[in-house]
Amino acid sequence: GVRVRGSAAYGSIGACAGFGAVCGSSMVGALTIGGVALPEMLRLGYGKRLSSGVLAAGGTLSVLLPPSLILLFYGIVTDQSIGDLFIAGVIPGLILVTCFAIVVLIWGILKPEDIPGREAAVKMGILQIAATIAPIGLIGLVITVAIYAGIATPTEAAAVAALLTVILAFGVGGLTWQGFKESLFATMRTMGYLGLLLSAGVLFGFVLTYYRVPQQFTELFLSFDLSPYVVLTIVLIFYIVLGMFLEPVSMTFITLPTIFPLMAAAGFDLIWFGVVYTITMEIAVLTPPVGLNLYVIQGIGRGQVSIGDVIMGCLPFIGALVLLIVLLILMPELALWLPDQMR
Repeated sequence: GVRVRGSAAYGSIGACAGFGAVCGSSMVGALTIGGVALPEMLRLGYGKRLSSGVLAAGGTLSVLLPPSLILLFYGIVTDQSIGDLFIAGVIPGLILVTCFAIVVLIWGILKPEDIPGREAAVKMGILQIAATIAPIGLIGLVITVAIYAGIATPTEAAAVAALLTVILAFGVGGLTWQGFKESLFATMRTMGYLGLLLSAGVLFGFVLTYYRVPQQFTELFLSFDLSPYVVLTIVLIFYIVLGMFLEPVSMTFITLPTIFPLMAAAGFDLIWFGVVYTITMEIAVLTPPVGLNLYVIQGIGRGQVSIGDVIMGCLPFIGALVLLIVLLILMPELALWLPDQMR
């Protein structure tokens, strides 16, 4: 195996990116990969801040790389093509993976004590790695291709992918009936709360539209005659502050019906704004006091990692997310080029 300093940190970023191709929620991403990687990284002698920061931020990769829940909900609320949104997230997602890897690299140079020199981890062979990653890649590919080629609607693609996942889990992953039952119950619990949120959100959006709130809000905002970028900055700051207290799904349904007509009126492409919006939501999941990923990772750390460690560890990665937003504003093609090519 190749010996790279900090290979477990890069590995975690890679695992989060790979897992992101199947899962659309950053909390689930942080929970799943973090549950395996955090105890392992701490055991290998990684700094607490680095380990927890990498994993909390790594969860955000799940959301940019398709399929993604936030992009899906964004598409539902703003009535944009979900296939286009998914494809638009690919390049920014890959840039973010690279940025995260660079953060780890710089961290290792500035604070070498946080990354162990030699790692006593078992090296996996190329074949083992391929066998682990192939099923995941396959599922992600099936979802994206099916939606994009117009073979299936997002709902149908999800159903096919779910069936495929179950078959793979029993076939390759060694899933038991007991585990299957438990996962079904866990899914019902999550979907119960998401379903309520969805229906309430759609209703809320309907009431707002009925009373012409978004239209009036947009007219009011545009009467100030601000430049589009000032409007965008205000909206992003609003989301980052709001994100300290709300979680992304509820934010999407409560605020987006009012905000997206404003963005369209300011002249921004809604597919592009979808990607920027999603990255902003990811910053929201990492900002205290209510940063879901922060608590998820602290919970996995079982007392070894304080919430302060996780917050400090996340800061450079939040910086990378902000940098990505700046890049997207300077070069909108990063998000729009791929969907254009696909058409």
